[in-house]
Amino acid sequence: MSILNKRNIVLLICLLSFSGVSFAQGNPLEQLNFLIGDWMGTGSGYGDTKSKVEVSFYYIMQGKFIEMDAESRFAPKGKNNKGQFHQEKGFFSYDEDRKLIIYRQFSNDGYVNQYYLNDTISTAHTLVFDTERTENFVPDGKARWIIQKEGDQHLSTSFNVAFPKQDFVNFGSQELIKNP
Repeated sequence: MSILNKRNIVLLICLLSFSGVSFAQGNPLEQLNFLIGDWMGTGSGYGDTKSKVEVSFYYIMQGKFIEMDAESRFAPKGKNNKGQFHQEKGFFSYDEDRKLIIYRQFSNDGYVNQYYLNDTISTAHTLVFDTERTENFVPDGKARWIIQKEGDQHLSTSFNVAFPKQDFVNFGSQELIKNP
């Protein structure tokens, strides 16, 4: 066997080994897999009103990102006799440099928030996302979104806000059941 063929064989083995390592690393968003699907349920809060909620989570762009679409329809209350419609779109990504899951949230109210998954207080069943950037919100205000896995088909969420120099207060919560 010639030196050129031996070198090609060694190179091929190295390439296959390294490509196997990269495939073995898995998807860094894998811990969010339980969210994937369509969810329906109810919400409460936001001025003590009730809402009907629909939320979808799905992978996009060859599994590099997870997109979230959510709609809440709030019941009429007081002077608001038509009720209210709230829409959100969000994207989960993985920041390779910081080794963090990032969530970017856009709402029809004009708020834009960028959260990071707070690994220090998250668990396998409770994901805690804290804002690191906000747009169109109170200066120095913070938000925290908590997703609690209650079972394979049940989630609860809470949205908490902290105004400057104040503790977090729950602004709203949801109970969601996965559509079959």
